[in-house]
Amino acid sequence: MKTIEVKTIHRLLTIELLNVYGKEGHTLSQVNKVMKLIDKFDFSEEERQAFGFKQTEDGRLSWHVKRDGSLDGEDIDIAKEIELSDEQVEILVGIFKSRDEKKEFTTADVKPYFEIAEQIDYKFEE
Repeated sequence: MKTIEVKTIHRLLTIELLNVYGKEGHTLSQVNKVMKLIDKFDFSEEERQAFGFKQTEDGRLSWHVKRDGSLDGEDIDIAKEIELSDEQVEILVGIFKSRDEKKEFTTADVKPYFEIAEQIDYKFEE
């Protein structure tokens, strides 16, 4: 078991990674495991409303980091602890390894990917 702390950007990127991975074709058992992992990172309806997710004109997703979108309100983009089984960590490490070997990472959002990789103990060449 491993407990990681993730903010909104980490959760969104991990869900995206898992969705892309899930589209590659797997057994029903593997897809079920991926879906359970997505559920761990997904947002509750209450969180969705609080964050006020919106898609920008350029296709990116924006959200509030303060309650009700104010500039001085309560910070709502705080780290959430997610507990992962060893098997779930292996799935995530495998995805990172595969994308790394295929050179699929870009400079866009790279810092959150580094932070996720560090928390799941994925080692990459520096």
